[in-house]
Amino acid sequence: MSLEVPREMQAAIDAAASLRCLGPASFRTPSQHPKSPWLQQVPFVFWLMEALQPRSLVELGTREGISYFAFCDMVQQLGLATTCHAIASPADEENVRSRLGVLNACRHSSVSQILLEDAQAALSRFQPDSIDLLHLAGQPSLRDPLQDFEAWQAKLSERGIVLIGGFLAEENAPGLSRLWSELSARHPAFAFPHGDGLGILAIGPALPAGLRPLFEANAEQQAAIRAAYAHLGERLSAHHRLDDMPTPNAMRTGLASPTPGTAGQQTPPPSSQPLGGASGALSPSPSQAARIPVRPAGLRGTAAWRATAPLRSALRRLPPPLHRNLRRAARLAWWMLTPHRMPQRIAVLKALRQERRVAARHFLAFQPDAPGCGIGRTADRNGRYQLLREPAGYTYVPPQRPHDLDRILAGLPRRPRFSIVVPTYNTTAELLSRLLASVQGQWYPDWQLVFADDASPSEETRGFLRDIRDSRVETVFCTTNKGISGATNVALEHATGDYVVFLDHDDELTEDCLYELALCIAREDADYIYSDEDKITPEGTFTQPFFKPDWSPDTLMSTMYTCHVSCVRRSLLAEVGPLRSEYDGSQDWDLVLRITERAKRIAHIPKVLYHWRIIPASVASDLAAKPYAIDAARRARIAALERRGLVGTVEPVAQVPGYFRVNYKPQGEPLVSIIIPTKDNRPVLQRCVEAIREVSTYRGFEFVILDNGSSRPDTLDYLHSLAASADASVIRHAAPFNYSELNNIGARQAKGDLLLFLNDDTEAQSADWLERMGGYAQLPHIGAVGAKLIYPGTRMVQHSGLLNLSGGPNHAFLRRDADDPGYFMRNLLEYDWSAVTGACLMVERAKFEAVGGFDESFPVAYNDVDLCFRLLKRGLYNVVCPSVELLHHESLSRGLDHETPEQRARLDADRHRLYVAHPDLMMHDPFHNPNLHPSSVHFELPA
Repeated sequence: MSLEVPREMQAAIDAAASLRCLGPASFRTPSQHPKSPWLQQVPFVFWLMEALQPRSLVELGTREGISYFAFCDMVQQLGLATTCHAIASPADEENVRSRLGVLNACRHSSVSQILLEDAQAALSRFQPDSIDLLHLAGQPSLRDPLQDFEAWQAKLSERGIVLIGGFLAEENAPGLSRLWSELSARHPAFAFPHGDGLGILAIGPALPAGLRPLFEANAEQQAAIRAAYAHLGERLSAHHRLDDMPTPNAMRTGLASPTPGTAGQQTPPPSSQPLGGASGALSPSPSQAARIPVRPAGLRGTAAWRATAPLRSALRRLPPPLHRNLRRAARLAWWMLTPHRMPQRIAVLKALRQERRVAARHFLAFQPDAPGCGIGRTADRNGRYQLLREPAGYTYVPPQRPHDLDRILAGLPRRPRFSIVVPTYNTTAELLSRLLASVQGQWYPDWQLVFADDASPSEETRGFLRDIRDSRVETVFCTTNKGISGATNVALEHATGDYVVFLDHDDELTEDCLYELALCIAREDADYIYSDEDKITPEGTFTQPFFKPDWSPDTLMSTMYTCHVSCVRRSLLAEVGPLRSEYDGSQDWDLVLRITERAKRIAHIPKVLYHWRIIPASVASDLAAKPYAIDAARRARIAALERRGLVGTVEPVAQVPGYFRVNYKPQGEPLVSIIIPTKDNRPVLQRCVEAIREVSTYRGFEFVILDNGSSRPDTLDYLHSLAASADASVIRHAAPFNYSELNNIGARQAKGDLLLFLNDDTEAQSADWLERMGGYAQLPHIGAVGAKLIYPGTRMVQHSGLLNLSGGPNHAFLRRDADDPGYFMRNLLEYDWSAVTGACLMVERAKFEAVGGFDESFPVAYNDVDLCFRLLKRGLYNVVCPSVELLHHESLSRGLDHETPEQRARLDADRHRLYVAHPDLMMHDPFHNPNLHPSSVHFELPA
């Protein structure tokens, strides 16, 4: 089966996207694939949920839960703060009610509640004006849809939306179809006839802004929207049919056996990522590969399965990430190599490849990872296309020239001269003309432009350069081809300015680029400056902005994020030496690593000052296409480690081929003191301690248990046994709960040089977690080290770094897939952050004591953030190691901090106290970006 997109369908998708009635969410796929016509409505409903962002959702007539759990899945995937309620008839069969309860408890209990009442009886549970989205599910249990709707209409909010599902299905007629006919005549309405039909009604008087384009579309636009979603729905259904093909054993039994899981634990659901992987690479990550119909159950019971039992046993003793990836690879190989039904399997792979193309057409972003992101000609540049979430509605707005520009320039305390160096090779006259115009149009006049042509065979290139008539432009023609680094060095030899600006031969500077650089130099006297950037499409539009964090040394060791524009003091450049040809393909990364090792002041301008041109013919779509660049990137970081006298390895990132991370080896054999506050939680504490003892390969640790007044006999017995063990001590402190005080007491009693503050409701998953965190904690420039915390039974992120947003500190990528790369790989690579959670925080004792430990005026909330802020102010950086994974049964010990009005009031007071102590960080996060949404944990643009 082929999922090729007909031209007319592609035109419909383009039209719907241009109307803002189709977006990145439309390409997501549900965690479960129900056999139901409802699946065809999922692309639209995903978009609807993201556009509406309902506070509350109620479904009337829930029976099998197919549509309802799809809603819950959408809430969790999109990270919405939506509460979901299903009204299911208590008269349904016991097995139906039991199934609903089990599925809800295992997958969606954090956002969902099942009410076993009829629609009339459940009314009293909801306040007027409390429901933003009401879904009439269209099941036979919804006996009188019109009566039910009229009763529930009073509960709808001013922006209330009603969905009527299945109004074309025969078993639901005539009730739902009559209801649709009556309501659509009185309210703004839109209907999708595909599947069993789906109608959407704007009942409330305040039409949500995100839904206006849908209801205001004309007849032609409506037809395009319907055609686009009909195609997307059919494509998703076809994908499901392919994904559900049985294996030989499954066909014989008629059932596919469930994936084996640990007793008492829910098997993690399949990937819930967008088709092709939101913010992920085009090649499937391990989580995305879960959607390929690999049926490991087909192996069970065979002779091969029994014969390989010793091998599987050995594999289970490997570190969890390695074991997981080897197991998936083996399953995929078995599925592909079994000759039975090979034509269908080939069709599946073709379909997956095609759907990635469809998603890429609308949501493709160029990922400037380190290999050659920038300084030099395109032919030597390397990168990868990634399915990043396309910022909705991004438009580059050219800056307005200051009316008093001459006065501003005259008042600068210093007027630096810039040398802009451009190596060229077979560049077209059109691109060179655009580049030249962007330089000649600069507001700031003190510049020199140096072209170094690397022996281009093209007469067009050489002729254009010879014909330039501008005294500020100098052209050097190399007699032999020197490569990217050699040609750039030739240009540098002719540079005479105070600062050097690197510009690629097919890119453009914004007209205020040099002006902003000059202002920055005047303010900060910076040695090295970088800015934000965006892309120019082949059609000439601006797209895909990269809004970067302020200076982040560990981020630079993970990815070449500074990239464009790149400006360096020429005297410093002469000191560190020129570009090195042995790192061609990643020569700019090597250079910036050396520059930032010597620079005293590094500045970031959070403004787009550089347009990076996308030329599909000259940019690889996969890092694997240029192995020399991948190797150069790896060697550049190895060289940096050697220069800095650090011991570590540069290892590949399992989820995204072609990327690497640095794993620092601990210096010596430091003792790690694991400090764990607890109270009357024997099962929780015991699971935490035993996981550390069983999983950890590093054995140089001690437990310091802070008992905050336990009284249960079983807990006291366990604490007594811990106190008697050689690697643990128990400190009794029966005072009112104060997290900061408990940890400070533990730190004073601890013997280790490394302090690991750990919640008792965590479980270590990564065997080498202590070595990885300890290696970072010992680096002189590092403050606190955090880990990736994951919700149990899922692969959803609970913590991958803290963002200090307008509403206060928040968890980045909350409830996103743990293997999702996130915004420019922030969820998979070691980035610097403003803060990390105290649920798992490691810091060197000397640094902890230097800032005074935890502030005991923060007894419950924000004590970890305050500690990280104080470390930042001492010039240290907080980092997250995403390769270190722990399960976190969030707030299992004490409950959440915002469940009651009293708790919310205390949380607000603590947040106020945090910013009284750190007013410079209120609504400011140096590792976020002011151009991004001030409240989004997913690095989105403002709406």
